[in-house]
Amino acid sequence: AETTLSGWLPTMAIRRAGAHSGVEALPLSAYWGAMMVGRGLAMVLLRRYSVARLMRILLVGAPLAAASLALAPSTMAIAICAMLAGLFFGPIFPNVISALQAAFPAEARRLGPPVFAAASAGGAFVPWVAGLASASSTDVRVILGPALVCLVAMAPAWASVKRQAGLR
Repeated sequence: AETTLSGWLPTMAIRRAGAHSGVEALPLSAYWGAMMVGRGLAMVLLRRYSVARLMRILLVGAPLAAASLALAPSTMAIAICAMLAGLFFGPIFPNVISALQAAFPAEARRLGPPVFAAASAGGAFVPWVAGLASASSTDVRVILGPALVCLVAMAPAWASVKRQAGLR
């Protein structure tokens, strides 16, 4: 989902908001910058809150922030929504990896490669699906569909990992 949004943010800025040369990169820069900040902020928040609580917030906030892109009328609004999405998206993957290691400590070395391979495959496949959706529609907002499906699917997957890891 995070790769899908990042790959299509400049296109969204051009096709939705009429961004011109150079300005269409603003939402993308805001997104990746906020992802980095979100990961750093998560380290601070985890001193006060449990991983499970932080993930609940992230798994609600990420789809809401991504969906807000559909309503953004200007390049600046797209950049602000992208920044919010980046803040919520950033900490998800590292926390899932950490929880998987906690859930399966004896098998972490064996499970790592397939987990990273699956994440990479998703990062390649989902943007392609979004591209197909975009090609069949005049509304670039259809690219949000595949990303939102991924985000919604993360909730039950996280619940399973959380249960296996014994997190509350």
